Amino acid sequence: MADESRPGVEPERVVFGAGLMLLGLALLADRTGWVDLVSYWRLWPLLLVALGVVKMARKKGRGEGAWLAFLGLLLLGQSLHVLPFSQSWPLFIIWAGASVTWTALRGRREGSDGR
Repeated sequence: MADESRPGVEPERVVFGAGLMLLGLALLADRTGWVDLVSYWRLWPLLLVALGVVKMARKKGRGEGAWLAFLGLLLLGQSLHVLPFSQSWPLFIIWAGASVTWTALRGRREGSDGR
């Protein structure tokens, strides 16, 4: 039976390595004429989203991961011309409020141990 908790595995390095392989495959496909990579380049913020999701999966880096995912989605909206920066600044206020609320709720939950 395989051990599902693998203490030696570093998710960030796995994602980075997989990302390098995908980048290499994409460049190969572009150079051989199979795919026009320029048309797909606007999706690069998805890399930040993926890295953020991996960091959120770890207990230690949830805040940083959430920030990376948020930034990736914001940049993706700009890249796809869905939400330009000039209209997206209120998202930072929403983010700040959500962060304060999340921190307050998490602190209350961790502090309430039934005493």
